[in-house]
Amino acid sequence: MGRSPILVVTTKFYMGSETCPMHKSNLFSKRFRDLINARYSMDNFIRGISSYVRMEAHVSFVVKYRHKVFDDAEFRGRCRQLLYQAAALHKIRINEMGFDSDHVHIILQLRCNQSLSWAAKCLKGFSGRKLLTEFPQVKRRLFWGSGLWSPAIFGDSLGREPEVLAAYVRNQGMNRAARKEKQLTNFFTKIPPVYSERTN
Repeated sequence: MGRSPILVVTTKFYMGSETCPMHKSNLFSKRFRDLINARYSMDNFIRGISSYVRMEAHVSFVVKYRHKVFDDAEFRGRCRQLLYQAAALHKIRINEMGFDSDHVHIILQLRCNQSLSWAAKCLKGFSGRKLLTEFPQVKRRLFWGSGLWSPAIFGDSLGREPEVLAAYVRNQGMNRAARKEKQLTNFFTKIPPVYSERTN
């Protein structure tokens, strides 16, 4: 039985003084080449048995009733730890995380067999149960026996301005006047309709 042919696709980046057919259009400027080489390095991909996958998403989870529980440094720090624990348990990669008073922003990297709704359910379910068990006074005072997280999810693929989005997530909670990052609505020319999906 003959072997199946293997197709190998390579892309050449013209460096320095090499002749490039598109040189005059400046499409292969040094900045562009550096960005492409860094962004699409195989180090950024997750390798499976028969797959190389880079699926990154920017997600945000909101606290139920918009209570500002993350103003408490201990509660916020423990939530961060639990989200990383949940991610490790389910083989979800977290690249960035940032908190504001009543919500958290996360940049996730998923495997090919993982969905965004499944990842959100794993992260929210694990962290919410643990936090309200470890902080019973918060549960009694604010959540009246319900869960920590709202069922709503914000999610967006991380394809547009990824470095700016990473800085936005990383600097959550800073005074908006003191930071130069854009607001979330600035990443869209038109705000898409918002759909609610229960995940916990």
